[in-house]
Amino acid sequence: MTRIVDPQGAVTIEGLAPVVLLGKTVSSAENTLKEQLGRFYKNVQVSLTLNKLRTIQVTVSGDAYQPGTYTVPAVASAYNLLYFAGGPTDNGSLRNIEILRGGKKVASLDMYKFELGFAQTTDFPLQAGDMIIVPPHESRISVSGEVLRPAFFELTPTEMVGDALRYAGGIKASGVNQSVRINTLDPGNARIIQDVNVKDVATMKGQKLYDGDDIEVFSVRALLTNRVSIEGAVDQPNDYPMSPNMRVSDLLNRARGPINEAYLQHAELRRWNPDTTTTLMVIDLDKALAHDPQNDLVLQKWDRLKVYTREEVSYLGRRMVTVKGAVQKEGIYPISRNTHVSDLLRAAGGPTPDANLDKAFLIHQPDNGAPVKVDVNLGAILHGNSAADAEVQDNDQLIVYNIRQTQFTPDHIVQILGEVVTQGPYPRSQGMKLSELIGLAGGFLPSAGQKIAVAHARHMVDGPNVKTSMTTVNLDANHGVPAQDDVVLEDGDFVSVPGVGGFIPAVQKVYLRGAVKAPGYIVITSKSMHLSEALREAGGLRPEAFPQGAEFYRNPEQLGTNGQKQLVTSIGVLNDLLNESDYQRQRAKSRLDIIKATGQAQSGSIVVPSASSAAAPNAAAGAAGTQLANQELVSKARPNVTETSRPDGNIAVNLPLALRHPGTPDDIVLMDGDTITIPETPMTVQIVGAVFHPRGVQFRPNETLQQYVDEAGGFAPDAAKNGIEIIRMGGGLAPS
Repeated sequence: MTRIVDPQGAVTIEGLAPVVLLGKTVSSAENTLKEQLGRFYKNVQVSLTLNKLRTIQVTVSGDAYQPGTYTVPAVASAYNLLYFAGGPTDNGSLRNIEILRGGKKVASLDMYKFELGFAQTTDFPLQAGDMIIVPPHESRISVSGEVLRPAFFELTPTEMVGDALRYAGGIKASGVNQSVRINTLDPGNARIIQDVNVKDVATMKGQKLYDGDDIEVFSVRALLTNRVSIEGAVDQPNDYPMSPNMRVSDLLNRARGPINEAYLQHAELRRWNPDTTTTLMVIDLDKALAHDPQNDLVLQKWDRLKVYTREEVSYLGRRMVTVKGAVQKEGIYPISRNTHVSDLLRAAGGPTPDANLDKAFLIHQPDNGAPVKVDVNLGAILHGNSAADAEVQDNDQLIVYNIRQTQFTPDHIVQILGEVVTQGPYPRSQGMKLSELIGLAGGFLPSAGQKIAVAHARHMVDGPNVKTSMTTVNLDANHGVPAQDDVVLEDGDFVSVPGVGGFIPAVQKVYLRGAVKAPGYIVITSKSMHLSEALREAGGLRPEAFPQGAEFYRNPEQLGTNGQKQLVTSIGVLNDLLNESDYQRQRAKSRLDIIKATGQAQSGSIVVPSASSAAAPNAAAGAAGTQLANQELVSKARPNVTETSRPDGNIAVNLPLALRHPGTPDDIVLMDGDTITIPETPMTVQIVGAVFHPRGVQFRPNETLQQYVDEAGGFAPDAAKNGIEIIRMGGGLAPS
């Protein structure tokens, strides 16, 4: 059967009185129903399902983070609501949270018992209209030091030191529990320090705590009181616990004995003294291990035994030698007794192919003398001559030279420069001929001449007129090296392939555009072709052409040499320095003049007229002096090193004269890349600058400059009439 709990919290079943479940949990309600039905039915199974939760309103007030009234499910508990409200604030209590129902206190929550696990649960179910009040906290105590949970804890009036330590998780094993320090109060008098023995129950119960007290649990000292140590040449150097009547031999056995390199005749035992000094005792470990009472001493706390190696007590040498030079693996190698040069060569991978087997040295470095050089014949050693196989000593150096280091060997390189496809140095093979080198260089360029010069390295003629040994080769009709002249090259030889003067690698041309009959590219047919000839090739000028305005452009790189360009820049830099120096002198002079004038103006010596009053001249003069002091009276010179100091490619030409007098200096000789522009006859004149209406006006013959300016509205007030420039078509300038 299925029944629904009515609004009054009761369940009605036929034949039974209503069963009230109000205020019960689900499990408790199931048990109540099972108990009631079990009186009348056997094997009763009861299951409650919450299809719809009823809501209630509960209020949280006091020192909570978000106090207020909350609508929550009817199954919500006091802890649920505290969680919704953010919990107590820093000033709120965790120990005495009150729950009021109908204005009466029905429960009190202690969150410590719940959070710290001192009780299974202290939660409380809520009903509609309940109020949760978070009061201010009670005594708050600090617990620090050797406890599991150092923190601040809130204590009730009946709780003492033991409760605070219990909340902090108890004292660690490393804590000094016989003496716990409390920073507390002598109420109304002063703050005091008290030491409490936590093992004394009576004292603990009588020690009262106050709000703000500090409990500190000290730690035992980190110093190990039963430690003895062994270090150095033993298997397990370390600290060990000291046992009763422990001796030196026992400590050695604990460290698994001395290692093979240990020097047993002298070990040092350092013993700590109460005055913080140490006493040194020398131990013979052989005797100590034989239980000699003079050496197998009884140990005391903090004794430290040092076992040395043989190298630490006596110099045994580096037992290393150095191999360098023409070997496969240069480096430093360890040696043993009876090590010979052949052993070192084997360790170093043997000599390299270019090693000089007759030229090697073994250098001995005695401890107290100058180095001794011993000649070594590696060839004899490699052929099994034991007499030549010297024994090496500690710190020796074996130096193996290569052939280049013992005799002059030139680089197997020859060089070819000039009119070949790929010029540069090339490796010389045995018996290499001139024709082979030319083939490696890709052959001749079309600009190559008919002669080749071969200069031989390291061939000089003695005498006052020393000359390099040279061979000149004349090429045959097929531009090849004749067989009888195909010289064999030597290391370091230099081959020069000169070109043919006047050779032109590409077609040279100029470009004509504008008012000509056939504009376009014109081929330069000779080195002396003039401008007039190019115009003739283009069919001449059209009727509308304006030759007076012809523009001629040439690549700026062709205008002047690199030396000229560098000299222009150097002169410009020098002029800039001189102008800057002169500017600074003039500026300093003007500042002195300004200072004098300013002083006169402010003192009233300079009278500035004013119509206001008699005192005005001095005031106006002061203002004029101040304005004068702030002015810069000297201007800097225009810099010389700018883009304007470099050629822009425009060349002034007089085309009418060139056409009337072809071949004369007025008829410029053309160069590859030149561009000539012939404009059409212009119909206007442009007036720009300081006029009232800058614009273009129609050209009229015989009209004066002033008439043209008048058509542009006349001169502006700031016009410099003595600085008018006329810019001609074609780029020329003419002053007015």
